[in-house]
Amino acid sequence: MGNVYLNEILPNPKDDEKTGEYIEIFNASNSDADISGWILKDASKTKYVFPDGAKIEPGKYLVIYRADFKFAMNNSGQETVSLLDKDGKIISSVTYNSAKENISYNFDGAFWHWSRFLTPGEENKFNHAPKIKISKIKNAYAGVPVSFSASVKDKDRDKLKYAWDFGDGHKSYLQNPTHIYLKKKKYIATFMVDDGSEKFAKTLSVKVQSYPKQDVKIVKLNPNPASKATGQESIVLLNNSKKKINLKGWKIATGSKKLINHIINSDISLRPNETKKITRADAFFYLNNFAMKLELRYPNGKTADKVAYAKEKIAEDEIYQKTNGKWAWIAPPAENKLVLADSPTENNPVVATYGDTEIQNNLGKQTINETKAKNKIILANYATDLSLPDDLASRPRVLGAETVNNSENYYTFTPPAPPEKHWAIKFLENIGMSANSILNKFILLFN
Repeated sequence: MGNVYLNEILPNPKDDEKTGEYIEIFNASNSDADISGWILKDASKTKYVFPDGAKIEPGKYLVIYRADFKFAMNNSGQETVSLLDKDGKIISSVTYNSAKENISYNFDGAFWHWSRFLTPGEENKFNHAPKIKISKIKNAYAGVPVSFSASVKDKDRDKLKYAWDFGDGHKSYLQNPTHIYLKKKKYIATFMVDDGSEKFAKTLSVKVQSYPKQDVKIVKLNPNPASKATGQESIVLLNNSKKKINLKGWKIATGSKKLINHIINSDISLRPNETKKITRADAFFYLNNFAMKLELRYPNGKTADKVAYAKEKIAEDEIYQKTNGKWAWIAPPAENKLVLADSPTENNPVVATYGDTEIQNNLGKQTINETKAKNKIILANYATDLSLPDDLASRPRVLGAETVNNSENYYTFTPPAPPEKHWAIKFLENIGMSANSILNKFILLFN
């Protein structure tokens, strides 16, 4: 760059372009610059030739308006403005692409910048470049949304516009967008900020890999929970891998023919060999009460595990569960209970409630557990206090035998031996039996 050069141009003034366009030349030398016969031109054939005696004093600016140079600078597309000496040698030249209204193109001694500050005949004034910071991408997988994040601070408080070029032919005009790369590849993403005068850009390298396969299985379903509240259907997942997994971004796909994805929006961490229940609070799926196809999918949409079920009627809280590699329906737990009196006193009974397992453990078995031993005594001695349905009134209802029968979630028992007779009755019966024996012997002597 010589001591005389193009310093500022205004291709697209707000008012009349025929009079408002201007080109500014600056003399950076310590002496007058004689520019007689020099030429000012754009890409067209039209030229402006400086008259004899034209000069620029040292450290001064010369502004020429379109009314003098005649040619029109382009507002759109590429344009080149050049300053040539009288021999046709290019002294200074600048090229730009499109010009915003009332924004001048200015030289800072090394580079050209657009500026909203118009300074014909004066030192150029530039916008403050916004401070841009973009976050690095740690993990990017093909087919999985990648989150881009940028922070921008602008001292001039201009109205900013943003643009991301993801390097794969796609763009976004959001400051913090997400984007899905379809292929495993290294991309260069570019973030651009427009402050109304010019654009500033920063680049970011994004290495896109294949999503790692992780061993997560569906092991249990509850399609018809007993609770009538919505959103209680559940799916239990098991992490068979050796690493901790976060299921956020995975998908629960459900349907009868075409499966619909339901994204898991919660942070659900699964340690190795850990199971966790997924509900509609985590992903907005639903499970039919008769038939359904279900898939657990990776964030990239590929299937990690799948299951299908069909049953004419699924009871409330009936579970479809995978055990030892096979799926089976598990009936809801029975709520069979026996209410027993802890004391024969009817006016002040103390009752105890026993479930299936407790009754079985306390009947016909020896145990060192004092509680269970006591329960056996209660069950054997106060059998008439059992709570039984009316339709079993004709059946034996006495505890104390080894056989236990289950009918409609109630229990009946084989009768024990008759209760022992009172001692006085036994005494009289013994006397009678002895007298009868003596009488029989006496009769036999005479026969």
